[in-house]
Amino acid sequence: MNDSRLIEDSPRRAWLPPGRIWIAVAIVATLHALPFLVAVLDSPTNGTFLKIGYNRDDTAAYLALANHPAQWPFLLFDPFTTEPQQGRFIILFLSLLGWLHRITGISLFTLFEVSRIPLLAAFTVTVWQFLGAFAKDRNVRVVATWLALLAGGFAPFMNLLAPLFREDLQAQVLLGNGNLLGWSGFNVLHNPLWICGYIFFLLFLRFTLQPRSTGIQQTSSISAILILLFLNHPYSGIAALVIYGIWYLGSLCFSVSPDREVLNRSLPGIAIAILLIGIISLWQRGDAVFAFCSGGVFGPQETPVFWYPVAFGAVGVAAVFGIRYLITQKRPELVALSGWIIGIALLHSSPLLNGYHFVPYLFLPVCILAATPLTHALEQTRSRPVLKFGLLAFVFLPTLFSVLEAVNNIYRDNAISTDTAKVLDWLKTRPAGNVLCPPALGAILPTVTGHRVWCGQWFLTPRFKFKGPQYQAFASGNDTGLNDLIREQSIRYLVFPNQNGRFDAVELKKSGLNAIAFGSYTVIDLSPGQPPR
Repeated sequence: MNDSRLIEDSPRRAWLPPGRIWIAVAIVATLHALPFLVAVLDSPTNGTFLKIGYNRDDTAAYLALANHPAQWPFLLFDPFTTEPQQGRFIILFLSLLGWLHRITGISLFTLFEVSRIPLLAAFTVTVWQFLGAFAKDRNVRVVATWLALLAGGFAPFMNLLAPLFREDLQAQVLLGNGNLLGWSGFNVLHNPLWICGYIFFLLFLRFTLQPRSTGIQQTSSISAILILLFLNHPYSGIAALVIYGIWYLGSLCFSVSPDREVLNRSLPGIAIAILLIGIISLWQRGDAVFAFCSGGVFGPQETPVFWYPVAFGAVGVAAVFGIRYLITQKRPELVALSGWIIGIALLHSSPLLNGYHFVPYLFLPVCILAATPLTHALEQTRSRPVLKFGLLAFVFLPTLFSVLEAVNNIYRDNAISTDTAKVLDWLKTRPAGNVLCPPALGAILPTVTGHRVWCGQWFLTPRFKFKGPQYQAFASGNDTGLNDLIREQSIRYLVFPNQNGRFDAVELKKSGLNAIAFGSYTVIDLSPGQPPR
């Protein structure tokens, strides 16, 4: 007889995953540490690497926020602008990192990297328990967890082939298949902030599908989880609510799971959480800098479903067989998993919401669907090791190529010149102040110092497209508004390239300014009322 409800997780099952799962966790932790170790142990010619393993721009921005706390607990400043602000950014995970950095003195780069290990363990436990709602067979559950941790699609191979495409298509291929988009669980797990958001995301869905209590307890649990979800990673919160909404619509249209009665228990908690999150968001948007940055949610950068066959590879093929299996067995999980995939597909292909942010929420339902067919296939190839090895290679080998791509990105993106490193080292010793510097330097300067910059990260600097060219005009002497800007923005430090003798350190010293040459840069520590001449 087919049960019309999702499968309840047996209380007799251990809440910890079995040892086979922790082997996968150890492999993931080791592989993800390799790019960071390369950045720490190696160095380019005439320079050094930023101690960042993945996604230099985003990670530098995260750590810069963590490095600039506001007056109240949990609140953070945007250090990539010198415009007036009240410090209303809230990302609880980054606030915690900042506290640990100030208490222990351990580098933010190291803390961010090491934080992946406990978060990875918590993520694995959460996934294992969550899968109890979809997999009765313990072996299927183990396979699904392995897939969620280590499986990969064919995106790394497509990236290798990108140079063979027409020039106008190469960028689209690389953009749609980047390993930082999060097409696989392994690629999601490179980012500790994503992991933190994903844990609360799964807790919300788990409490929605399998309420652990009723009444006030259920309401308060759902509210707390949803609020923590939004205050750590808003995109995860949006994804969770959309999935819940699709499930609820499905419960109105179909007489199978998710059960509307069960979903109804979460409605009061969700309503309270949305109200409180709305109040917090309105207060945050009262700050002009935060209002600008929060507008980055909207935009035309979608990711089309066209990439599914490449992105999911062998796991996607197995998921198709998994859908067929659920249909033939009339399993209630099909509605929940299909609704999940449809909801995220609508989000990531949206031309209004910068949909690429929602790609990471697809891999888990695909892995769940693929787990049963792959488990059966592994059992059938038990006596045929060559076939079994080939099957496992198709599923897991692409992950190794993702790691190689990440290591290659260290050499391509993470290098900073010796002169830049000297400027950063000198500014680290100086009192905190506002800095006018090249945008490329501004993108990393607040991460390693206590200074704020006039122009830095493109997504956290208001009017970035205007400020970049204006800085170049200042540097070349084609803009006479430099002195006014220094006064208006309370600039304390200037960093300019040595070109055309405009900012020659020797000449500036003659005029009484504290100017120091660092190879290709001149750094000026301004005293009040003494702008450069």
